Amino acid sequence: MTEPVVFSFSWAELNQAIQRLRDDERQQATELLEHRFSEWEADKAKNIALQASIVATIITSTGETNKLIEWADKVGTTLRFRGLSRSQIYGIFGAVRRIEMGWSAKKASNEQEQKVLDDQKQKALTALLLLKPKLAYQGKKVPIVGHLEKVLKEAIDSVKDRDDFQRFVDFFEAILAYHTAAGGK
Repeated sequence: MTEPVVFSFSWAELNQAIQRLRDDERQQATELLEHRFSEWEADKAKNIALQASIVATIITSTGETNKLIEWADKVGTTLRFRGLSRSQIYGIFGAVRRIEMGWSAKKASNEQEQKVLDDQKQKALTALLLLKPKLAYQGKKVPIVGHLEKVLKEAIDSVKDRDDFQRFVDFFEAILAYHTAAGGK
C-alpha cells in the first residue's frame, strides 16, 4: 500500500505557472525557483511529494525542526507560484493565532489550575478541529486554498497536546514566511 501524499509539485508545473507572470516577474521567479530547487537538491524531472507520515513527524517530534523548515520552504514557495495570496493564508492563520491565545502554555501548580488548563485544552482542541470544515469550505470556494488545506488538515490530525500544537503553529508560520519570502502578495 502506498503512503498518502498530502502535497506534491513538480518543476514542470511550477514553470508553467511562472509563464503566466508578467515579463519582469517571470525572470525573477525563474531564478528564485532555480535557486530553491538547487537548495532542496531536487531533481527537476521528478515529482516532489509530502507524505502524511512526514507531516505527522513534523508535528509530533521535537527533534524535527530541520524537516519542518525544509517542508515549510517547499510548501510556502510552491503555494506562492500556484497563486495563493497572503490574505488567503492570513485568514486561516488568524484563526490559529486566536486558538493559540486561548490555550495557555503554563503548567498547573494545583488541582484547580489543572482543571482550568484542561478546560482550555479541550476548547482549543475543539476549535482546532472545527478549523477543518472552515478549511474545506475555503478550499472548495477558492481551489488554490485546497493545496494548503490538505497539509493543514493532516497537521491538525496530528495535534494531541500543547507541544504538538506549538509545532503546528511553527510549521504554519514558517509556510507563511516562505510564501512571503518567495514574493507572495
